[in-house]
Amino acid sequence: MAQRLSDVSRLISRLLLEISDTDRLYSAISAANMQRAMEDSVKRQHQSLADLPCGMTVDRCGLREIFQAGALQ
Repeated sequence: MAQRLSDVSRLISRLLLEISDTDRLYSAISAANMQRAMEDSVKRQHQSLADLPCGMTVDRCGLREIFQAGALQ
């Protein structure tokens, strides 16, 4: 009897989640937060490169290999 009650409880919980789209909502929120974090990271990387002294380029700084290897992401 206890197992059956537990199964019914899990089924009802799952149905409520599906009806309310709660799992999709949290997934969308998580994806948005990850995108925001990635954008911030790219902005900081871009700003770091923009802050290099005038005349400095990726080649002169010896960073081309690092960029090509994907180390700065």
